[in-house]
Amino acid sequence: MTWEQQLAACQSLCEHSLRMRKPGDWYVSASSLTVKSGDFQKGRYGNGETPEMAVADHWNKITKLKDKEYVFVYRGKGHDAYKWNGYMWKQIPEEGVTS
Repeated sequence: MTWEQQLAACQSLCEHSLRMRKPGDWYVSASSLTVKSGDFQKGRYGNGETPEMAVADHWNKITKLKDKEYVFVYRGKGHDAYKWNGYMWKQIPEEGVTS
């Protein structure tokens, strides 16, 4: 996938921002997305010297997860859990999360 396709796939989950802190310092973030494992949640965002590098870093942080980790997206009063299955985001149940 190209970096633009990766960012579009991220956007399909929730609103993502690609921003420049200063020249050569880019990042991708999504305020309603975390990576969850059990009761623990971590915000994940990508960094890089170029937009392409920042998107690639973010992509790896939310698609290359351990077995019990998954993407957790807040949606108003609710939330959804997802894993990347190699082609698309697959919504998963939170209980008994596997790969």
